Amino acid sequence: MTEFRSFPSVLTLYLSNKLYDAMLDLGTDADPDLYERFLSWAVVDN
Repeated sequence: MTEFRSFPSVLTLYLSNKLYDAMLDLGTDADPDLYERFLSWAVVDN
């Protein structure tokens, strides 16, 4: 995802949207570790 290299906050928004999509797809069977998979590694420096 080199297109987000200069815009880490946009990457976080993109991944948040993908997390939401995954939760909708999985419904009540959503894995509680989805946050770890989608967002925990995306660090935005201030």
